[in-house]
Amino acid sequence: NMPLANIQRSIDRGSGKLGGEQIVDVLYEGYGPDGVAILVECSTDNLNRTYPEVRLAFSKHGGRIAEKGSVAYNFNHKGLIRVTSKGEEVLLLAIDAGADDVEEEDTDTVIYTDPKKLAEVRDKLKSQNLTISEAELTYVPINTVKVSDPATAGKILRLMDALDELDDVSAIYENFDIPEELIDKQ
Repeated sequence: NMPLANIQRSIDRGSGKLGGEQIVDVLYEGYGPDGVAILVECSTDNLNRTYPEVRLAFSKHGGRIAEKGSVAYNFNHKGLIRVTSKGEEVLLLAIDAGADDVEEEDTDTVIYTDPKKLAEVRDKLKSQNLTISEAELTYVPINTVKVSDPATAGKILRLMDALDELDDVSAIYENFDIPEELIDKQ
C-alpha cells in the first residue's frame, strides 16, 4: 500500500545515491487514545519533514505528540535476543552469558540484556551453539494499558498503521495490550 516512488526514494536515501545528506536518528514521544504511551524511532535526513508527519499522524488518530522525556520513562531501554530454542539449559546459558531477564514464549526464548552488553551476550550465546533469530536494541514497557473498548482499540490500531506507513519511521514501541479478539474485529 505504499507508492513505488516512496520505496525507491527510501532505498536511494539508504544507499547514499541521493547525495550527501546526513541521516539522523530521532525518538519522538507521544500519547495515543486512552493514554497509551508510544515511542516512535525515526531515521531521517530532514527533521523539518519528519516531525510534522509524525505529529499529524498522532493528531489525526486521537493522539498527541509529547515533550521529550514525558513518555520515555514508561519504558526500559534493553537489548533483546531471541533464541529459537527453550528449556532450562537455555535459561542457564543466558544467565551465564550476562542476561538481565529471560522469558519463554511458545517456541522461543527471549533474553533481555543491558543495552551496552547486547553484542557481548549475543556472541557468548552463539559460541554455545544456540540459534539466534533476532538481536536488537528495544524499548520494553514497564506497565501496559489494557484496552477493552473496541472503538478505542480501532483508533489505536489505525494510529499504529499511520505511523508505520511513514517513510522515516524505523521502529514503534508502545505499552498497550489489546486482546486478540478485538484485533480480529478491526
